[in-house]
Amino acid sequence: MSKKPNHFFSNQADRETLVRELLLDKLKDKPFFVVWVAENALPQNPDFGFQQGVEMARILIILEGRPVSPKCLESWRKWARARAVKDFKMVFVESSASRQVIGELLREHCSTWLRPPQIRETAKVRTGAWVSLPKDTRKHDPALLTMMFGSMGELLSRMDLISQRFCESCSISEEARNNYLAQIKKQLLGDAKINAVVSPPKASIEALPRILLLGETGVGKTLFARYLADTASITRISIPEYLSKEDMFEYDLFGYARGAYTGGQEAGSLGLLLANLGGVIFLDEIGEASRAIQAKLLAYLDDYMVRPRGWTGDPFFCPTLIVAATNKDLRKITNFRPDLLARFTDIEQVPPLRERIESFPFILDCLLQNPAINPGFSVREIGQIAYEIMVKHSFKGNFRELETMLRVACHAAAKDGRDFICRPDIVI
Repeated sequence: MSKKPNHFFSNQADRETLVRELLLDKLKDKPFFVVWVAENALPQNPDFGFQQGVEMARILIILEGRPVSPKCLESWRKWARARAVKDFKMVFVESSASRQVIGELLREHCSTWLRPPQIRETAKVRTGAWVSLPKDTRKHDPALLTMMFGSMGELLSRMDLISQRFCESCSISEEARNNYLAQIKKQLLGDAKINAVVSPPKASIEALPRILLLGETGVGKTLFARYLADTASITRISIPEYLSKEDMFEYDLFGYARGAYTGGQEAGSLGLLLANLGGVIFLDEIGEASRAIQAKLLAYLDDYMVRPRGWTGDPFFCPTLIVAATNKDLRKITNFRPDLLARFTDIEQVPPLRERIESFPFILDCLLQNPAINPGFSVREIGQIAYEIMVKHSFKGNFRELETMLRVACHAAAKDGRDFICRPDIVI
């Protein structure tokens, strides 16, 4: 049997008949393209075999003979990617394989293509029914919007009051903040005389709020910190990263003077606290903190004073809004200091996703308008059965698990050329 490189069946009539019987005749409603590659042939024409204006939902590359060269594999995948194909498969067949063997192989690899078309369910959630987001969502965080009402909305209202308390107890203008930090830089990082006068910001230590967010993994504790910071970018400190590296914790948070830290910046560093004076500091997974880290945090929360390593002058007053989070019950952790726990003025429990069922339609509508979950916004609705499967799920991974579930479902629907999610798309 003759072999031609880079051809669409060409004169391989028996193989063409086989593929038509297995695939093409069953997929008449969707554009479908098959390339049978022999002897490591490479694509010669970028638009080979395509009809102008026809979108190819599926492409199957059949590689005949082994071994195959890396260049062959890479070239065909790049060729398919350039076509913006929704579903691409690559299959090996032996040159000596019988028609029956090839048929079984194709049926196995293309089983998802051969299943009956999915039936549209009664729509439960339609995009835009609960909230209408602009296509450019950079100014509107869909994940944060899911928290705007219901039990999470009530918690956000409490966050608003806490933020107001912080602003009232720590009133410092942008100009005053910049002048204060400029003076510190001259002393700490420059050559100014030690103990030069620095005018600290005015703040009532007793009135400064300190927040502790409790809740299971994935419930959205970081989102609350972002909300308080009123920006998608916050100063997040992951406590586990500093275990057995307590010195690095001190250098990063409290800074160090010029020449005080071998291996650090020669000119020194303000540290994260001073650099974010008047802002939000998010201490993630504080339940993992070692006793040494707890001691450093406790000392700071006592008076909000920062003494950079190597600095022999007076410490610097540095009020910040401390937001800590953990998925552990700190009262049951023997290693966690009760006096540090007592320093938090506001302890809030973030509810798990399974307790927010009343908000599910709104949540799903927001997420369907997130391009990171629904690329191209190709999925427009979620069916009733699919919805019921989701709301009955326990979601031990909470919001993160829901995002992953919906992302997988959107991908499955898009690959199938559908604008709706149905029961088979939901992977539990």
